[in-house]
Amino acid sequence: MKDTFESLIDAKTERVDEIINCIAAENKDYKRMTQLVKTAFEKVQSCLPDNCKNGIEQYEDAIGQREALVYQRLYEQAFQDGFALGALFDEMLVSFKGNKIENTFLKSNLGCQE
Repeated sequence: MKDTFESLIDAKTERVDEIINCIAAENKDYKRMTQLVKTAFEKVQSCLPDNCKNGIEQYEDAIGQREALVYQRLYEQAFQDGFALGALFDEMLVSFKGNKIENTFLKSNLGCQE
């Protein structure tokens, strides 16, 4: 059975794939730019001698893998930022104790006194 951390990693990876596929399928600018890249790549490849075509294909694959890593890292960072914001908002919650208001965020981070 997977632990919570492994499940979160799997969910993150699936979500990154879902986002990338959605962008590729639905975003007109992404489709247009992808076509421009493909056309330019084919022009460059057609000018190369056969013994150099494998190298340019490896280059294209590496660029694609790098782009996928950027998307994955971006999503991971957004996920972490979301947790951090949640913790910050939790700290900022104001609790009422009788007629006294206690704001732990202001006390701990801004040096405010009651």
